[in-house]
Amino acid sequence: MSAKLKQEESKEVKGEKVSFSSASDYMAIKLNGQDGKPQGETFVEHKIFAKKLIASKKATEDKDAKIEFSASNTQILKD
Repeated sequence: MSAKLKQEESKEVKGEKVSFSSASDYMAIKLNGQDGKPQGETFVEHKIFAKKLIASKKATEDKDAKIEFSASNTQILKD
């Protein structure tokens, strides 16, 4: 008699693919002050974090800001 582990079917991975490789991955936002109005300084954050801040009313999107993106010089070395 022989026994072996039963192979499970591959499970589909759910979620959103996150990248940091283009300007469309980022948003310009203004943080809201205590009165709920945007403060003067504009920040650039990843779109996932920015959308969470906007949804929680802690920031507003700065649609007039232009985002300049430069490629990273990061390299990953494998042995």
